[in-house]
Amino acid sequence: MKKTLYLSIDHKGLLEIWSGFRKLEMSLDIMNEYDKSLEEWNTIKEGFDLNKGYAVSSAVDFPSEFGVDDAILNTFINSMLGKEEKSVMAS
Repeated sequence: MKKTLYLSIDHKGLLEIWSGFRKLEMSLDIMNEYDKSLEEWNTIKEGFDLNKGYAVSSAVDFPSEFGVDDAILNTFINSMLGKEEKSVMAS
């Protein structure tokens, strides 16, 4: 069974990839290592059901409060999903 993707940003400005709301899969430094972060995500993305959409924490809604540029975050998430638009479930 594939996992549900949940995204958050920690106090250090790292993008957190969670499976559901329970298990932290990885933390990515998209502001300083964008390409490397995308490569790391690609190693685990097959385990997630990206057709169901994804959920985000409120930190993703206000990334600048954590030192993350909104445009970079949006571009990264679009690259993660491999699509122009994706449904977002508020958490």
